[in-house]
Amino acid sequence: MKPIIRKAQPQDAVKIIKLINEIISEPDSNLEMSPGEFLHSLDQEQKILEDFSNSENSIFLIAEVEGEIIGSIICHGSSRKASRHSVEISMSVASNWRGKHIGTELMQAAIEWARNTNIIKRMDLIVFERNSTAIQLYEKFGFEKEGLLRKSIYRDGKYLNAYLMALLI
Repeated sequence: MKPIIRKAQPQDAVKIIKLINEIISEPDSNLEMSPGEFLHSLDQEQKILEDFSNSENSIFLIAEVEGEIIGSIICHGSSRKASRHSVEISMSVASNWRGKHIGTELMQAAIEWARNTNIIKRMDLIVFERNSTAIQLYEKFGFEKEGLLRKSIYRDGKYLNAYLMALLI
């Protein structure tokens, strides 16, 4: 079944919190949080989603199948004039939906949004060095490695390297 890619709304907050908590609880999760660290209350998450929907240079997209949120991509832009043209990206896909092109569809939608804003000129992200599948996806879309962040994350009892990758629009 093909997912619907759409903007997240405040009423999606419960399902988004559930998705993120499931992903960070996975062994060898590739998110920069450990279990128990995603502490947004329902009200906080709803406010965040409302702020995203009112922003010119930020967007929170979700992938949804039959009412279930199976993935998300966040493009967070700065409110500062000097850096409002740049967004930081964070993407997550539920484990049982990985390998089914959900990440591809989310990234495609995010890049299309960025190109249509006439504001965004740079998209960047941090990806664990061990996450070769994600790195290949980002490179497929034209992202380039700009640097290696050594021992940048402590996760699962070890220090992990990560790449800073960027796409210029």
